Amino acid sequence: MIHGSNATKEWGFFPWLAEVLCDEGFAVCRFNGDLARAVRQCQTHVALPTFLFAFAEGADVVIEVPNLRGVILWSAAHAPTVSVPLLLINSADSVSSDVSSVVIHGADREFSNRRQLILAADITARFISAYS
Repeated sequence: MIHGSNATKEWGFFPWLAEVLCDEGFAVCRFNGDLARAVRQCQTHVALPTFLFAFAEGADVVIEVPNLRGVILWSAAHAPTVSVPLLLINSADSVSSDVSSVVIHGADREFSNRRQLILAADITARFISAYS
């Protein structure tokens, strides 16, 4: 889980989302720093498919990662070019139609409404399960 460089309030749901994904049987690594180093560390210690989750500005640091199975972006301003399945979950129609995208109408950028946050988390878990 990539924290955006300007993340403040949005970090509030990261611990909760990490717990939800762990409850679904996924290993989760939250970090704010060197993506390549974090991925190497995770892939060295856990033999599971690798997915990247980024929020907002965190989407700008998505890079080529060995053995990457998919990328999940919440509230991203644009869709990066990747060679793996990409899921965008946004609160408004603001991205390319070339990718799998879910718009949660009425949601704010931080998904502060609990029901909308739970929906986004559920869609994220299903995406990971589908491409694992």
